[in-house]
Amino acid sequence: MHYHIDRQEAFSLGSIEATDEGVVLAHLSVDTHTDNSVLEQALHYMYPDALLSGAGSYSREKFLHEVNMLGASINTSISNGILQITLRSTSVVFPKLLKLVEVMLTKPTFATSELARIRTTTANELHIKQENSSALAHEAMRNAMYSTTDRRFSASPQVLTSTLQKVTQKDLQRFHESVLAASWTCSIAGTKENISDLSKLVRKLKKGEATLITSAHKQKATTNKVLLTNIPSRSNIDFSIGVPIPITIHHPDYLPLMFGLGVLSIPGFAGRLMNTVRDKEGLTYGIYGYLESFSGTEQGYARIVTFFNPPQTIQGITSTFREIKKIYESGITAAEFDRFQTIFTTKQSLLQDSLLRQLADLHSYNVHGFTVDEIAAHKAKLANITRKEVNDAIKKYLDPTRFIISGAGPTKASEKDLRKFVSTLTKG
Repeated sequence: MHYHIDRQEAFSLGSIEATDEGVVLAHLSVDTHTDNSVLEQALHYMYPDALLSGAGSYSREKFLHEVNMLGASINTSISNGILQITLRSTSVVFPKLLKLVEVMLTKPTFATSELARIRTTTANELHIKQENSSALAHEAMRNAMYSTTDRRFSASPQVLTSTLQKVTQKDLQRFHESVLAASWTCSIAGTKENISDLSKLVRKLKKGEATLITSAHKQKATTNKVLLTNIPSRSNIDFSIGVPIPITIHHPDYLPLMFGLGVLSIPGFAGRLMNTVRDKEGLTYGIYGYLESFSGTEQGYARIVTFFNPPQTIQGITSTFREIKKIYESGITAAEFDRFQTIFTTKQSLLQDSLLRQLADLHSYNVHGFTVDEIAAHKAKLANITRKEVNDAIKKYLDPTRFIISGAGPTKASEKDLRKFVSTLTKG
């Protein structure tokens, strides 16, 4: 299967022609981020549900019933200010699904009665989030890395809950108009006819030029610090251990750094952290690392995700930073370089086994503005990285004294020792 991208002024349509699958998968992404006000964040929580809560002559129940009767699905979400609409159906009923999507996008009702339900549902989700130690540790880390206007900064669940009451039907309608006016990124895997049908709908809805969204992005410089959220009801302490990386996805250091972080903490059992902190020392069930939130214009961060039982927290954090320091000072070995070249090559080959993964891969590149030729060049560069490039990137960006340790859970007993550990790390 081959990727194709049709990039226009107001939209981009990526496609994979799949004649034998019998199903259609499609993604639509719209960047809605502007000033990241608390009201904007509250809108982001409410809008995905509101969009599915009635359109044209359809009530919410009738609209969802029509989708379900097709054996199809429409999923909506907003993360980091980016609206994502995902469509799934058989090839045969896809035209009927698109008719419902058109009504949803052109005639949403945002009924007042539905807004009351959405506020209650969202408030309940935010209440549950107050006990989600993994999410809160991640959120606190990001808030330390980015200014309040950046898409990655988040108000507290309590503040967002009170702001939900201020979101009006008029606010949702205004927000929806900005969605319609912004540039759309679409990607689809399906038959030639399915691709043509989606193209016709997008061209119909996206005539003319798109409105330029001006987002406020600001990554902050950080020094090593400890951020703790005490949640006594939890049994473990969840950690997000991260460092801001002042480059974009197009920077020549991005792929070497991704490779190096993979050697340290790739999901699975191949990374150093899983081999040591889990397998040899038995201090956690899982410890993985990722490069996250990078784009063609915005800088992201490296994050290690794990958890420890409170009595083993200091030992776990000490072991984690021992491995970070070791790879920072000595880089990766020749054997690791050869092994991970094979791992990354295999991951690319496995894309061919899953239409879902192929579409996710295409859509990710499409969102970042890549052409098909640029996608090929990007993948080729990963295959031709040198060990020196990897070690240079590690030395440049993974200084252990710059990492933030953000933990959430029963942290009180560990707080003093964690702060003492960080002070020795900074000195040494």
